[in-house]
Amino acid sequence: MSILGVAIVLAMILYIIDRNHVWPQVWKYTKRAVIVCIVLGVVGYAWIKWDEHKQKVEADKYAAEQLAQYKEQKAAGEKAKADRWAELNSLQKEVCGDKLLITIVDTNENFPQSAEVSCSLPVVGKDVKSVPLTPLSPSACAILQAKLPTFSCLTPKPTIDLARAPSRATHLKATYATDLTTQEYGSLKCGDVKEGETVTLLEDNNMFVRVRTASGVVGWAGSSSFEVIR
Repeated sequence: MSILGVAIVLAMILYIIDRNHVWPQVWKYTKRAVIVCIVLGVVGYAWIKWDEHKQKVEADKYAAEQLAQYKEQKAAGEKAKADRWAELNSLQKEVCGDKLLITIVDTNENFPQSAEVSCSLPVVGKDVKSVPLTPLSPSACAILQAKLPTFSCLTPKPTIDLARAPSRATHLKATYATDLTTQEYGSLKCGDVKEGETVTLLEDNNMFVRVRTASGVVGWAGSSSFEVIR
């Protein structure tokens, strides 16, 4: 019905125009109206494109600012991390002397909130967990905790004293898995001891012990890797 109504109205308008002979005027105004519509369409299209461009520029600027802020924060975090590690490493000489300062921590952290610190001789080709660790002296521990109060020191274990050991062979139990080497300070592996495994003590020089496993393998390991079984 609506289409029919529009058709009727349009037909009436055309009839009136034709009856009054005003086609030239109608055509003139129609052309003007078309030109105005075209101009308005071009201007509107240009405005929409300009607004889209403006929004894109603002979005790119915001993204660049966010990226720069992220990089700045990351760089500051990396610098703080490096500074803290440098501070910890600067204590190595005071705390461990000629030995290495060892901390077992999660390296994904910017800097560990706490860690147990010990010393170790530099041994090439070994996992840190299998390297003999030396507890810090009370004075060295005090120096460490004065700079890093949340850090703790490796607790000394009872020293294996052969002079007080019974005449029969002393047996030791491995507190954690460790490698056996052919010499005290050597890195040539000749066997290994699993955590909780019992071995026979053959020789002791306080820092290292020479032991024999149940399978008959004889080798050296750090004394801190074992505890005495009485």
